[in-house]
Amino acid sequence: MSSAWLAVAVVGTILTGVPATASAGPGRAVRVDHQVADEAPALGPRDALVTIELFFTPGAPSHHDAYRTLVELQHRHPTRVRAVFRPLHRNQNTPAITLAAHHRGRFFELMTALTGGATEPSPAATLELAVKVGLSRSVVERAYLDDSVQAALEGNRHRAFRLGTTYNPELVINGHPMGRRVHATTATVGDLENQYRNALDDARRAEGQGIARHALTTWGARREACGDEPEADDGDEAFGLDGDSPVPAADQPPSFAWHLGRVLTGGTGCPTAFHQPATLDEFAPTGSPDRDPVPLLAAPLATAGLPAIGPDDAPVPIFVVCNLRGRFCLDQLDLARRVAEHHPGQVRVVWVPWVDLALDGADRDLTLAQAVLCATDDGDGWGFLRAATSAGVGGHGQVDLGAIAAAAGLDADAVVACTAGAPTRARAAVMAARAAGIGWGPTVVIGGRAYLGGFGDDRRASDRVEAELAPGLFEALTPTW
Repeated sequence: MSSAWLAVAVVGTILTGVPATASAGPGRAVRVDHQVADEAPALGPRDALVTIELFFTPGAPSHHDAYRTLVELQHRHPTRVRAVFRPLHRNQNTPAITLAAHHRGRFFELMTALTGGATEPSPAATLELAVKVGLSRSVVERAYLDDSVQAALEGNRHRAFRLGTTYNPELVINGHPMGRRVHATTATVGDLENQYRNALDDARRAEGQGIARHALTTWGARREACGDEPEADDGDEAFGLDGDSPVPAADQPPSFAWHLGRVLTGGTGCPTAFHQPATLDEFAPTGSPDRDPVPLLAAPLATAGLPAIGPDDAPVPIFVVCNLRGRFCLDQLDLARRVAEHHPGQVRVVWVPWVDLALDGADRDLTLAQAVLCATDDGDGWGFLRAATSAGVGGHGQVDLGAIAAAAGLDADAVVACTAGAPTRARAAVMAARAAGIGWGPTVVIGGRAYLGGFGDDRRASDRVEAELAPGLFEALTPTW
């Protein structure tokens, strides 16, 4: 054994906390099975080619059918399938109890007891089943108060949203929801076997080309979003094609080396940036904007002195550029806040003042924007935004800035005094947004792209966040060892 391999072996022993024993013998790989309490219950190895997640509500008989189906499939393919079980919150305490059982190594024992009957167990029956498999009565009764259990339930809810699940229960294979193909409550093991084999083929092709497994979700998303396969063209000979053979779509998992070369050279050609704008608050007299493209900004937007929620170092900022007097501005702020909740720690939402300076009432709107900036200086600009929303700042009526500041827990006199005079700071912020390429409100900026009107639903905005968080093309094509 070389010194390098010896070092790896020693490090591996330290990390696993499992002492090297004589029984392992030289040159033998020893597999150590373990569970981490704060992770979801799972069956199968972490490095399995196919991961199938089940989002479900323990206690519901139809959901138990999906559970049993996935367990049976995993037993058929114990080394190639990793089955992950993600309970979702329900008024009944059963999901919380199953996660409390998981944290004590009793999840699968409890699920076996719960799925043994044809009807939904009553709360009292569920409690007794949990006690029978080894949980203390006090743990079961207080499961819904356990912070780690609540965090796991919230994490499952956020993950279900980010993956685009539509149903409960729903199966997700290598990051792709199966609801439109196979409904979890009626799926047979044979149905799930077919979906598993498709995912396995994709994973094998990717692995054969040295593509990291975490890239499969990206490939699948592109396959869902893209249209027909492109025609062969004159440039295809450079990648080993004869020009007469059909060219597989660039968004599909690659089957041959020439396909990888095509992607590296020409990109995927996939319209992942398709955007259906929401409604604008302001229309300039010069006419309507062009809604089709999603342009990159000409310059980055500043964040200093602007109200925001989320960590300062969040990898994805969402800028909501809008006039607080506009109805759809408030809608986009609320939508951005919800998206941030589904990506805890990864998104920072920043409000950027926007006023159409050519319209009547611009100074009145700039004064409100200036008050928000003053509230930010006083310590809670986002709280001022929330209080302003509750006070109904939309429309053309007068706004009591002192009352809004007081409702936000700020020094009302300080905010009002700061706001007095010409709203030069607010005007400068609007001019900076205009110089960056913003021309209409509301506009939502994610990844440097300006989405005119914002988004009509949370999922579309979340998709843009996921695209920003996903590894780049070269990172996705780099295996992880």
